[in-house]
Amino acid sequence: MTSRVCVLLDLDDTMFAEKDYFQSVFATFTSRLGLDPEIAPRYLMNFSDIRTNIKDIFSHFLKSQDLDSKQNHDNLFEIYKNVDTQLSPHDGVEYLINGLLEIQVEVAVLTNGVSEAQSNKWKSLRLPKKESISFYTARDLSGDKPSIATYEEWRQLQNVEWSRVIAVGDKYENDVAYPLEMGGSAVLVNSDVRPFFDNDRFSQVPSMASAVEHILSFAGRV
Repeated sequence: MTSRVCVLLDLDDTMFAEKDYFQSVFATFTSRLGLDPEIAPRYLMNFSDIRTNIKDIFSHFLKSQDLDSKQNHDNLFEIYKNVDTQLSPHDGVEYLINGLLEIQVEVAVLTNGVSEAQSNKWKSLRLPKKESISFYTARDLSGDKPSIATYEEWRQLQNVEWSRVIAVGDKYENDVAYPLEMGGSAVLVNSDVRPFFDNDRFSQVPSMASAVEHILSFAGRV
């Protein structure tokens, strides 16, 4: 195993706002049907609640607009996998990547979701030096996080010990719990849910901009 440190990043709502991607998907769909362009912004006003509580967001959207049909669902799903868009990274992400690469820390992304869509999100993210970042979709490994098999497969592919990993994500169970349990360090980018334990290898912050100093600090310690 390599002795280099590796920062493992989640993608959606860690590196960029997933709502922005859905905005492009729904806007493209409604434009093709000649519908009111304000439909997508109105629907996405409560995106966080919808994404948390609705299993099939496309059926929910279509039913809310009296557009529910298999054809519309299929078309919407195809747009989801391939929409032509540009995504802006969260504040701090570009600075973090540059800082990590400058001190020769490996950077990897491991993301849940439909592989084609996740790859399209990664392609659409306006972030320099992506060629220096290893990108993995969980479903192309052993399944969505927090699958232990997926995490261990990723670790073998990345050729790194858990003690040299710093996991960063917005969901505790999915993104950081297992790496932390296995001896890694972790930064949770989420102020809403607070795990009840004290660990000097764990930090919780409200945004990626505020996560940078914690990640760089861990990188200098492990």
